[in-house]
Amino acid sequence: VSLARALGAVGAFAVTLGCVAWGLWVLVPLLLVASLLALREYGRLLAAHDLPIRGRTLALAAVVTLPAALPVELGWIPWLPEAVGPREVVVGLVALVLIALELGTPNERSIQVVAFSLFAYLYIPFAVSHAITLRYTPGVDGGAWLLLVAVLGIVGSDVGGYVVGSAIGRRRLAPRISPNKTVEGAVGGIALAVASTALALVLGPSLLGANAPSAPFGLGAGVALAAGAAVAAQVGDLFESLLKRWSGVKDAGSLLPGHGGALDRMDSWLVALPVTYYLAVLFVV
Repeated sequence: VSLARALGAVGAFAVTLGCVAWGLWVLVPLLLVASLLALREYGRLLAAHDLPIRGRTLALAAVVTLPAALPVELGWIPWLPEAVGPREVVVGLVALVLIALELGTPNERSIQVVAFSLFAYLYIPFAVSHAITLRYTPGVDGGAWLLLVAVLGIVGSDVGGYVVGSAIGRRRLAPRISPNKTVEGAVGGIALAVASTALALVLGPSLLGANAPSAPFGLGAGVALAAGAAVAAQVGDLFESLLKRWSGVKDAGSLLPGHGGALDRMDSWLVALPVTYYLAVLFVV
């Protein structure tokens, strides 16, 4: 299982780096497929408590949300004022549609359907769409660096937490949620995220060449962003563990050997991507 986990992590990381570099036409299909798989697995987790969600509506919302994550400042929606975010418009429309559907076919679980469906939308496609927003942050030539720092923070947190926790982990981080997670692993994950980001920022310009866009932040800011992403990734991991414990399952799915399902692989990203974006726009860019 450890070898399968390592190989799966390396493969997923390589694909992710390729998507960061290649941009929109590769990034959107990958994120869409991942979101749809994660939504399906989320629905299965809720089915353990006989809680239905509007799966088809959420799938359609995911398709619309990803392009809506592109900043309006890029001019791709000429009729929408710059002060209005297209993704935020989609959020409002999704909420209204979910409510309208239940008003049309009311039953004793209508409120639960709206609540759990809306949370599913915010938790998965809305959160995932921040990868596109990071990559195409307006006014920033090196938007790929923002997404790269998020990726390094998330992957570094996962790999460092697993390696350090397995080697020297003693003190339980959240025993009632995830007994295998340790304080030492959490610290190791943050340390690896910071170290890998610092290495990328120092060596990146010479490896990528003079024509590559430079990072829109310095070493200190990049390291701070990576640390924030790593902490948020661990929060996301713990939350999904709480969700699985509530549903009484070990894994949300079986997409990758040793890694579980799409939701198991995306749990860290679902919190870290929006947190990294908001940290970046508030304090860095």
